[in-house]
Amino acid sequence: MSFRTIGVAVLACLIGSAASVSAQVTITSPSSGQRLPSGPDYATDVLADPWDMNNAEDVSQDPGERGGFSSLAFGGGRLTGTISGTDAGLAFLYRGYYGLINPGRNGVRYPIDPNVYRKLAFKMSSTAAGENVQLYWFHHSQGDPSGDGYGIRFGGATTGGDQIFVADMMASLAAGETWNSALVRGLRIDPNSNATGQTISFDWIRLTAPDGAAGAAMHTITWSGGSGTSTIDVVDAAGTVMTIATGVSGTSYAWNYGVLPPGAYTLRVRRGTVLATEAFSINNPPIVRVTNPDDSGGADYATDVLANPWDMAGAPDVIATSNVTAASYSGGFFNGTNTTGDSSLMLLNASNNGTPIDSKRYRNLTFDLQVDGAYDLARGSVARVFWTSQNVADGTTMTTTRDIIVFPGLNHYTFDLGSLSASATGGLETTGGAQPWMAAPIKYLRIDPHEFPDPHVFHLGAVKLAAVDAGGPSYTIEFAGSDPDGDAATVSLYYDTNTNPSDGRTLIAANVPMSAGRYVWNAAGVPTGTYFISAVATDGIQSYVGYSKGPVAINGGAASGPSNMAIAVDSPRNTSTVQAGFTVAGWAIDRGAASGTGIDAVHVYAYPNPGSGAAPIFLGVATYGGGRPDVAAAFGAQFAFSGYGLVTPTLPSGTYQIVAFGHSTVTGGFTGSASSTVQVIGLTSQPALSIDTPVNNAAVTQPFGFSGWAIDAGAPSGPGVDTVHVWAYPNPGSGAAPVFVGVAGYGGARPDVGAIYGSRFTSSGFNLMVGSLAPGTYQLVAYAHSTVTGTFNGTGSIVVRISDALLALDAPVAGSTVPHTGFAVGGWTIDRGAPSGTGIDAVHVWAWPTNGASPIFAGVALYGGSRPDIGSLYGSRFTKSGFNLLVTTLSAGVYDIVAYGHSTVTGGFSTWHMARVVVK
Repeated sequence: MSFRTIGVAVLACLIGSAASVSAQVTITSPSSGQRLPSGPDYATDVLADPWDMNNAEDVSQDPGERGGFSSLAFGGGRLTGTISGTDAGLAFLYRGYYGLINPGRNGVRYPIDPNVYRKLAFKMSSTAAGENVQLYWFHHSQGDPSGDGYGIRFGGATTGGDQIFVADMMASLAAGETWNSALVRGLRIDPNSNATGQTISFDWIRLTAPDGAAGAAMHTITWSGGSGTSTIDVVDAAGTVMTIATGVSGTSYAWNYGVLPPGAYTLRVRRGTVLATEAFSINNPPIVRVTNPDDSGGADYATDVLANPWDMAGAPDVIATSNVTAASYSGGFFNGTNTTGDSSLMLLNASNNGTPIDSKRYRNLTFDLQVDGAYDLARGSVARVFWTSQNVADGTTMTTTRDIIVFPGLNHYTFDLGSLSASATGGLETTGGAQPWMAAPIKYLRIDPHEFPDPHVFHLGAVKLAAVDAGGPSYTIEFAGSDPDGDAATVSLYYDTNTNPSDGRTLIAANVPMSAGRYVWNAAGVPTGTYFISAVATDGIQSYVGYSKGPVAINGGAASGPSNMAIAVDSPRNTSTVQAGFTVAGWAIDRGAASGTGIDAVHVYAYPNPGSGAAPIFLGVATYGGGRPDVAAAFGAQFAFSGYGLVTPTLPSGTYQIVAFGHSTVTGGFTGSASSTVQVIGLTSQPALSIDTPVNNAAVTQPFGFSGWAIDAGAPSGPGVDTVHVWAYPNPGSGAAPVFVGVAGYGGARPDVGAIYGSRFTSSGFNLMVGSLAPGTYQLVAYAHSTVTGTFNGTGSIVVRISDALLALDAPVAGSTVPHTGFAVGGWTIDRGAPSGTGIDAVHVWAWPTNGASPIFAGVALYGGSRPDIGSLYGSRFTKSGFNLLVTTLSAGVYDIVAYGHSTVTGGFSTWHMARVVVK
């Protein structure tokens, strides 16, 4: 029955129609189905990633800030854990460490402005009632000499199920410093006060503007009819009720709905005994991120100067090691094991530093690193970077960064070496050389992966040492975004000298479809300078502003100083016909330079169908510095090494004007160019793609690896593929819209493919971790982008079944001692992906001896026991989810007792849980 008002119907009929009308309550605002623009939110606005519990980055990466839990995992849009201590706490903004290098997502780089974001709201479930939730904030990083700068207030008591907490962080201070006494670096929620063993889960967290503040998402709720005071509630799509106000005497109420995340809701107004309801929704804003330019930079030293990127594809990427054994390359990683606490990997030394690093140009360092084994900050979970401009690399000449923390799993780091100093918070040790990066050209560069004294396996991924992104007279801006509501979002692009939109910016282009993902910026008329790119996404309801993490250096074609440029294209010859993948070569000088050639880079573009106005294609940065005795004879000995060369990527057949732009050290810009018009004969595409894992029709649990290989044998060089995109088609054959899963890592070593197709196809492996799909059946399709055609023309697919299974062991307790004569194994397990029932039809129990002996099958547990706690948490159909088994077959020893749940969704054992016990 659909209705907007509920009255005491029988009584109304008895009193008469006039009384019935007067008893009715009608909500007049929001109107039926109205969609309100979402309110400001710190994580959405600043991190471009709301705290929606859909990815691991929504919680602090520091294990020390996730304490008091025996289990903690993301799944189904929730973060769920079991509390094992009376002081459990979860930090959702990692506050970093004082004085150390803190790359990535943390409160050092992205602090909370407490005057803008002040009202905290979150949806949390707890199986324990009456626990006092505490809210902590920290104004200082860990280890700050002035202390933590913490503050605390109580958020309310748990009721034993899902509830929405709302707290003004400026109200009811319990201890410490007030919320707005300084920028907030860390935020933590402690979900219990005394009880242990309960299950808690977080659905979402928002930090929005305070009531009535400028920018706050305020809406005046209005209603008419009825009599007496009113109570106002809002109910989310899952049925969780949040009371907005009680005892309201009038017929309107100004409400800060910014505390709620985007989604569908029902508003309820109860006046006396009469209830009115109205459906409304909160808009999902179109979030956009600028991906190029970014903080990892553009031109790469190893690629440009050494002609061999540090991509960890094989020797000599790591030119030398110290205190390292079992060194190898695989899958785009250098792998090794330390022999002491001072293992090191040298990337640049006397054997390859003939052209030292121009540290004023190349300063943005990016690398991936993983250290296997348990995380232990006190014993060695830290990396460091070392360098020197001297001819000898030792303890007195090498500059050392302070600790770079290596958290569990694969860590991705990007930071600006040029910004570091030996100040208290500058990131450099005061011992040794203590020389700032840009003080002189660098001759030695090394990375120490960790400092554990005992052997630990480590994996160093691709290392990039890059210059600031640069462009001119054109530059390709790239962006990525989505509108979860499916609105046709557009993007307006601006350039700005900083990241503050309020002090002015200049429009580049408006109404660019968000789906385009890129825009070729004609910057010929832009003053020479360094700019950030601002992207403003609009869905017709509201706008979202994003800025690039790094700047781009633009030269609009106008010299900024005296110059006497000369540049030539020797090949290809003008009006010649060439095959795709040809070489562009020539020379470039600036005779205005006091020394050297006056050129430090040459960029090459192709202009399709000259004169047509078609956007130019960036072909690459040429290798510069080749010997040209003919140029030296004509212009002087200082110009002897002025040659450049570039093997172009594959272009489609057609006519092109090939233009080489020289970057002058005199003007600091691209102030000269030369060109040659050619006819390009395209190549024939011969794509091939294979998916290795998972196998077709596999039953999987997220996250899982999706891997294989892809090539285009028609390419003149390289594997012929430059990227692989993966899409998921729900319910194959249903016609449901596909879901973009992600861009796979490409370039992994595949010697088997190289053996069949040729060695240039060895680096053709791709891999992607899949972890964000809803449970169900999908056709996973890999699309390979060909460098021959410039299109996605290689495909492969498999079908997988994804479960959403959970399992918890209540007994035995991990670390306990149990009798060999018999002990109980019990707990619960469900698969939320099942359309009905619990989703589990069997539980098998195994005992794994810790001495390495073969596992022992302990038996099939009795499944279907009543678990009303699980039913109340996940729904009544999961009530009969308990299992138990009496184990009497084990001899004395130490075992990992593992229960495996068999899913009706996947048809396999999709979930498990373990407890280590001593059997006596």
